[in-house]
Amino acid sequence: MMTKVVQITDLHLVPSGRILRGVDPEQRLRSCLRDIERFHQDATALVITGDLVDEAEPDVYDLLHGILADYRLPPVHLTVGNHDDRRAFARVFPGDVVSDTGFANKAVALGNYLGILIDTWEFGTHAG
Repeated sequence: MMTKVVQITDLHLVPSGRILRGVDPEQRLRSCLRDIERFHQDATALVITGDLVDEAEPDVYDLLHGILADYRLPPVHLTVGNHDDRRAFARVFPGDVVSDTGFANKAVALGNYLGILIDTWEFGTHAG
């Protein structure tokens, strides 16, 4: 049996209505989630990797939480990137921060497989 996982990355979400480099990240995300809702309900998981937000604005994580709640999606698993703020992320998505160090590391069952989301972000660098 095949395990289907949908993965999206680099949302760079900004406050609702704000345009980023000529596009509306919220509208692009909503379009993507509508497609996942319509065509990928059979997926074992939806994995969303950072950069979840563009400027680590705490309220934008609340916006992301609300957007995800608007759709019928496979189980969602998130991790951060170098544009994210771990504390703001953890406040809104506490189940996705399982490390004692505060890193957004997580292991999830994906059918017969184990998915490992690793937060490799380091302060002061874009590397990860």
